[in-house]
Amino acid sequence: MLLRSLLHGAGRYTARSSFRNATTALQTNPTITFEQTLLNVPETRVTAIKNGLRVASEDYGIPTCTVGVWIDAGSRFETAQNNGTAHFLEHMAFKSTNKRTQRDLEVQIENLGAHLNAYTSREQTAYYAKCFSKDLPQIVEILSDIIQNSQFNEEEIERERHTILREMEEIENNLQDVTFDHLHATAYQGTPLARSVLGPTDNIKSIKKADLLKYVGTHYKAPRMVLTAAGGVNHDQLVRLSEEHFGKLKAGYEGEVPDLLPCRFSGSEIRVRDDEMPLAHIAVAVESTGWAHADTIPLMVASTIVGQWDRSMAGRGHVAARLGQQSVTYNLCHSYQSFNTCYTDTGLWGTYLVTDRMRIDDAMSALLDEWCRIATACTDIEVERAKKLLKTNLLTTLDGSTPICEDIGRQLLSYGRRIPLHELNARIDAVDGKTVMTAMKQYVYNHCPAIAAVGPIEQLREYNRQRSRIYSPRSFQQRPPSSGDQRRHRSDHLLPTASSRNRSKHRSNSNDSRRSGSGTRPRSSSITKRSPSPTYSRGRFNPTAYVRERNLKLQQIEIQKSREARLRRSAGRHGSDSDMSDFSTRGGSKAGSIASLKLNDSDDGLRTSGSRRSSSRKQTKEYNQYKSKDSTNSDIEGVSSPPILRKAASNNAINLVSHKPHHHSSSDHDQQNVNSIKPESTNVNDTIDIDERLKSLEKFMKENLPS
Repeated sequence: MLLRSLLHGAGRYTARSSFRNATTALQTNPTITFEQTLLNVPETRVTAIKNGLRVASEDYGIPTCTVGVWIDAGSRFETAQNNGTAHFLEHMAFKSTNKRTQRDLEVQIENLGAHLNAYTSREQTAYYAKCFSKDLPQIVEILSDIIQNSQFNEEEIERERHTILREMEEIENNLQDVTFDHLHATAYQGTPLARSVLGPTDNIKSIKKADLLKYVGTHYKAPRMVLTAAGGVNHDQLVRLSEEHFGKLKAGYEGEVPDLLPCRFSGSEIRVRDDEMPLAHIAVAVESTGWAHADTIPLMVASTIVGQWDRSMAGRGHVAARLGQQSVTYNLCHSYQSFNTCYTDTGLWGTYLVTDRMRIDDAMSALLDEWCRIATACTDIEVERAKKLLKTNLLTTLDGSTPICEDIGRQLLSYGRRIPLHELNARIDAVDGKTVMTAMKQYVYNHCPAIAAVGPIEQLREYNRQRSRIYSPRSFQQRPPSSGDQRRHRSDHLLPTASSRNRSKHRSNSNDSRRSGSGTRPRSSSITKRSPSPTYSRGRFNPTAYVRERNLKLQQIEIQKSREARLRRSAGRHGSDSDMSDFSTRGGSKAGSIASLKLNDSDDGLRTSGSRRSSSRKQTKEYNQYKSKDSTNSDIEGVSSPPILRKAASNNAINLVSHKPHHHSSSDHDQQNVNSIKPESTNVNDTIDIDERLKSLEKFMKENLPS
């Protein structure tokens, strides 16, 4: 019960008496550690009698005690035809027996000052009573009479039938129970765990005495029962009482032994839409582990990291859980709570939330993103905090003899033994961030969830959208790029699907077209070769990297423009404005370097410099013919030869300007040198003499540039 009570939302109690001895020891001797106090908790003594009934107890030396019988039987052991029989049998337990009537039973319990109770779950049924320690023998006798000698009168069955039907109507108003019943129905559809504990209305109306007797004869066997007690009890006395009152229980089966059928998990959803309801109730879960699995503790720590939050709780804004902080800041929901419900061979790990109809999508997105974050980026700090909180919840759950007695009975049926508190504490301490992330990746990350939604759920997205949110490719971008061989050995669920690769390719092509200034895609990847860019990480478009890369390019362009403007102003002090109309440089860091040669046309604005290469095929052909005729014309070092043969436009001659150091010559001398290389004729019909211009340029550089 220690684990299971927490997983079902227990923790409503406050620590008062269960560990009074340990608390007193800590106060009297501060040097005693917490682990040492756990060793001082009374030992759980377990004894098995001849027919296989197990007897377990813990003696705390207090004047009260709780004693009960826990049976390994519940709604999971029913069929579709008798579903609801276990719960019906629980109601009939407090009626007439072969020794006493219902009235006599009630009077005797009240005279002892005891409290008699029972409950039924999907896997277990319990009958227990809290009383004074001196009245333990009478309570054990009453429990044995209820379990073995109930009469099941037809009149009492009909009266209790109406009581159960009214109880079902009340449960229909408890939307949390309704949502969890729907969650089990869709998660374990077609299996015994999908059935509710109360059963359908038709079965309740048709259950008879023969059905109850058959269920008792099949499942109420001594090896499937545990007699437990906690508080002021003597174990040897309890063993003698069990042999006296439970020694006649049958240990074997006359026919076929009932087998526990396996229950498969199905990722699916169920929706019960009712727009008249004020709030939406949603439960989402994935399949987790059974009781005895080694990953149960890490999943409990992960569930504690998700945490719980309620709008009505005191100090609701001061929560450590990340999802709780988001709920406060963005008003995501009215409340949420994480759960980890375990059964023998399976379990449900998830979260139940209540939210407004217009906040459903935001709440679901934040919840599933939190699951992905814990699975991929869980920190050791929050794991340590969750471990301490988990220990507190587990210990405060064991408040009084009743929860301790229940914990003993549940653990003996689930584990076959009682886990000591110091062992449980050590298992929790062994969990770290890596263990939590490993468990989350194995059971939660990229797994199909089961979703149950009740209320105004129009805004709840389709199942595939919710399923895709549990997988986040961004979580693996911090991993260094792998080679092609390494990529083939990666897990299938980490590889992009065909549709995602096509979408990434389309975004890549369209983005390349925008950056190249063209509205069409590149015709072939062999023509358009680009260096690796963070914009496309592992074939996926990264908008953040794209914006960063774009801003960097714009900044570089502005720096280049500013540098050219400064060089223009600096060169303008040595020459006229007309001479500087076509000045251009690349780099500009070395004085006296001529970086580029521009040929401008006032009519069409065509330029041959930088990244804008707008030459036509005809001009390229003329240039190639010129180069073939005069191969002796090579480029002067530091200056590129004219790329094309052009007709000189009127009033727009070729200007060659060098940026000289300020200490070299005066502005008049520079202006004279610059004007000396201007063409003698500016007639449109005259052809530019390339050889003459190159010779003038070479002479100018020798006279004006430093050696």
